[in-house]
Amino acid sequence: MLFRHLGISDMVSIEGDKTLIPRCEFNRPFNFIVLKSAWLGDYLNKSSFKKPILAWLDYDTAPSGTVVDDIITIGAKAPAGSFLFVTIDARIPQGQKTMTTSKRAAQAREEFQDFSLNPTPFELEASRYHFYAERVIWAALTAALSSSSETQFVPLMRVFYEDTALMATVGACKCDRSTAENLQRQIRHEFPFLLPRTKRSVPYQIPPFNFTPRERFLLDVAVTASKPVKKSMQFLKKIGLSKSVVEDYKRVVRFVPRYFETYI
Repeated sequence: MLFRHLGISDMVSIEGDKTLIPRCEFNRPFNFIVLKSAWLGDYLNKSSFKKPILAWLDYDTAPSGTVVDDIITIGAKAPAGSFLFVTIDARIPQGQKTMTTSKRAAQAREEFQDFSLNPTPFELEASRYHFYAERVIWAALTAALSSSSETQFVPLMRVFYEDTALMATVGACKCDRSTAENLQRQIRHEFPFLLPRTKRSVPYQIPPFNFTPRERFLLDVAVTASKPVKKSMQFLKKIGLSKSVVEDYKRVVRFVPRYFETYI
């Protein structure tokens, strides 16, 4: 998608598990993708970036001191005009489920150091841990991309979504001040829901849309009409799609993927 839609043909993919390298090589969709067998931290420490980068640090683990270090390292090295996205598993780590909240707090302070954010016992309850996990990586990303006085930090997204697990993704840009102003204006206009509106607001939860083709057709018509179509809304309600679901769909109608099943 990055190649076909954005024309990017200079890519590096980093894989730490050496046993997966043969499969990664076999499944490379384009020959220009350079595959590196290395741990991300080692690769970043040895690398320098002379031109803007678009980086996605895609972890399938909970945040850790290593994740924070990776974010700080790449943020400090990224030139102006760079975009950085980070994804983590936002669930409470298995080993912490039996701990008391005070012990979790002590471990968080030791693990995240300056980015532990002095968590309260309430924040570290299992049912709310994902909010804390997201705040940690957001604090690290903010610090990483705000380290230079010559560039400006532009927040882009803070979201939760369900994959095989509850995941959190944050993203931001590091750019010159003239570009930052225009970019911030565009983000606020086109994607206001991707960022919390206030300090007390929570990140956006991407809805787990699961509609049939017939339902998608009706939703597309309903949410793109210049005026509410009463008949369409009544039918959507009749089949169990509430007004809030329709509003969620309206926000992201342009970006919801469409899947097809085929038999050969």
